[in-house]
Amino acid sequence: MKPQFYQTALRSRLAHMISELLFEEVITCTHHLNNYTVELPQATYSFKGWKTIWGMVRIIPQSIRRNQSEDISPIQFMIDAQHQLNISDITLANYIEDLQNTLYSESIYYEKLDTVSLSQLADLTDVNLEQYLNAHPKLIANRGRIGWGTSSLSAYSPESGKFFKLNYLAIKKSYCSYGFSENYSQLNMMEDLFDENESLFVKELLKRKSVSLENYILMPVHPWQYQHYIQPQFSALFHNKTIIDLGVLGDFYTPRISIRTLTNVSRPNKPDLKVAITIINTSCYRGIPAKYIKVGHQISDMLKQIISSDKFLSTSGMNILEEFAGIHCDHPYQSQIANPPYRYNEMLGAIFRTQDRSLCQENERCVLTSSLAQTDKNGKPLILEYIARSGLSVSEWILQYANTVIVPLYHLMCKYGIAMVSHGQNISLIMKDYIPVSAILKDFHGDLRIADSIFDEHKHLSKDVRDTLTHLPANYLIHDLVTGHFLTLLRYVSPLLEEHAEFPETSFYQNIKNALSAYISNHPELAERFKLFPLFETEILKVTSNKVWFKVGYGDTAERPLPELGTPLKNPFVGGLNV
Repeated sequence: MKPQFYQTALRSRLAHMISELLFEEVITCTHHLNNYTVELPQATYSFKGWKTIWGMVRIIPQSIRRNQSEDISPIQFMIDAQHQLNISDITLANYIEDLQNTLYSESIYYEKLDTVSLSQLADLTDVNLEQYLNAHPKLIANRGRIGWGTSSLSAYSPESGKFFKLNYLAIKKSYCSYGFSENYSQLNMMEDLFDENESLFVKELLKRKSVSLENYILMPVHPWQYQHYIQPQFSALFHNKTIIDLGVLGDFYTPRISIRTLTNVSRPNKPDLKVAITIINTSCYRGIPAKYIKVGHQISDMLKQIISSDKFLSTSGMNILEEFAGIHCDHPYQSQIANPPYRYNEMLGAIFRTQDRSLCQENERCVLTSSLAQTDKNGKPLILEYIARSGLSVSEWILQYANTVIVPLYHLMCKYGIAMVSHGQNISLIMKDYIPVSAILKDFHGDLRIADSIFDEHKHLSKDVRDTLTHLPANYLIHDLVTGHFLTLLRYVSPLLEEHAEFPETSFYQNIKNALSAYISNHPELAERFKLFPLFETEILKVTSNKVWFKVGYGDTAERPLPELGTPLKNPFVGGLNV
């Protein structure tokens, strides 16, 4: 860990921390022009910055001072601000561990980012680009990965860029929950996971164990998870042959930015795997819940059918990363407890998913929409390089993005009452010659919800899908787009264009409004639905994340933590300025 990159991590993390805590109204500031001050009981923090259209303060990291000293630390800030944060000693101590881990990983990340130019970043696509992407934009401790040490980070973190093989298990079908698409079988799974010799090895191994593959199902397991949780916690099932250890086999994989999603690097045309890793990262344990496993493929099939039969969606280029197989195993004893910590029943599971690059045609590239908020080592935004290469103006490119991504998501909500939590890791963007042409939806296990209103379109959903998906009131569902995409992604993109391209934030949101308004005008048949899901209200609810974590802390809970509301925001789509 080189000192200069650790210092970069310290200042960028503190700038991000103060900005988000001000936005969530956990702390307050005073300012004159671009000079800001945060008064705390033990210290005064001063810095330079400016307010965005959302009321977020963009802070210049190098300008931050503590009691007029350049000696600053986000850890010390948390201690200084403990009273304002309303955080207990125990939670603060745990949060400091999370932050220390984040700083360590972030310093390594900045060292890696220093090796590439903006042009080189723009050349990268999908998994190769994700090694260089920032972590969760809203959460302060966003690379904590509590449970991993330095050797695990070096081997398995996205920024490491390392390749590794997986452990494989054969588990009795009678013990598992699983769901497969009609056109996908265990034979297909064998072909996706192993070469011919390894497939023969697996069959021979099971034969020597006097068991039949027909009665078992294959389960890929992350090597860290296998060592730390599966071997010790499921030992009884190994001994009675409910689980048979197949060893380390198959292809090499590399982690995506979400850590538990793995991409095949030996055979890039093979599926991505999403596997359980029982570490705390960005506010929860990263396991695989059982709830969606049996119907995950049905949800994918439902979305594919809707998109293909809907002229507007198919013309817009919307697509999905199909989840065509899922497997989950409860813990033999934890599952008998009524409300155990959720992590204990999310330790062993896997999801098979289409790889994004398989949807790309010639001269197309796929990137996470979170890449639009990415900058290079000098702070220059990646989105501007995309726009420059596209040959479009900033205004034209944003309008094209809105028509490709935002409008189809809104149509899916209004026409079908279906919403995706549309943050930058759930929505990918396909660009042809760097022009947006297609939005790709993924990660339907928990992040896809439906309206609790009576929609005729829901009659076509299977009972299993209807019963499994979360049902939300329309005024909540709208936030999967507003909070998920506007506040969790575009809030960070629009200031970059104003800073570096002199493209005003007001113009940015006017372009998006123009696209949405044209869509609304062209679909009078959905007039009542537009009233149900309004985007142009004078105020938008502010959904916060960090202060929930301060309240809930790091103790075990039966459910994952939920966000809280702050003071409503003035809506930029109707000229609202949060200054």
